[in-house]
Amino acid sequence: MKRKLALIITISTIGLYACGNDQPTTSGSNEQPPKEDPATSMQLEGYVVEKTANTVLVVNPNPKEATQSNGPAYFSNTPDTLKIGDKVSISYDVMLESYPGQAEAKAVKVLESHKPSGADLTEEQVLNKALSNKELKTPILSVFHYNKETDTWKIQVDSIMGEKEEFIIEDKY
Repeated sequence: MKRKLALIITISTIGLYACGNDQPTTSGSNEQPPKEDPATSMQLEGYVVEKTANTVLVVNPNPKEATQSNGPAYFSNTPDTLKIGDKVSISYDVMLESYPGQAEAKAVKVLESHKPSGADLTEEQVLNKALSNKELKTPILSVFHYNKETDTWKIQVDSIMGEKEEFIIEDKY
C-alpha cells in the first residue's frame, strides 16, 4: 500500500511540474525567443507639421498615397530636436485607428530636406515659414508644390474640421 501511495504521489508531482513548466520541450530550449525585427515594424515618411511638448503630427502630403498606414499621425516618444518642417521617417508597431492616427515612435530618422531644381528654399524651410506662426488645428497638407515658373511654393492645409487654408510662399530667404 505504501508503494502504491508513493507511486501516486511521484506521478502526481511529475504531472503538476510538467503542467506548470512554460519552457519549450524541444531541443534547443535554452535558446532566447527571437527579438523583434525592426524591418517588420511599420513606417511613415512625411513632414512634421505640428509639435507639442509630448507629440508631433507627421503628414505625408501626397493624398494619392494617403492610407491609414501612411496618413497623418500623432507620434509620441520623439526627440525634442524635431522641428516643424523636418522630413522624417518614423517606425512604429501599432497605430490607433483614430484620425489622425496615434502611435508611439520606435525609431525616428530625420531625412535630408529636398530642394527642387531652381528653388532657393528647401521643403523644410518653406513649411517652417508657412506653419510656424499659424494657429492651425491639426494641419493636414493636401498640396505642397514648387512652381518653377512663378518661383513660388503653393501649400494647402486642410484641417480635420474641413477648413482649408492656402499659402503662396515666395522662394526667397
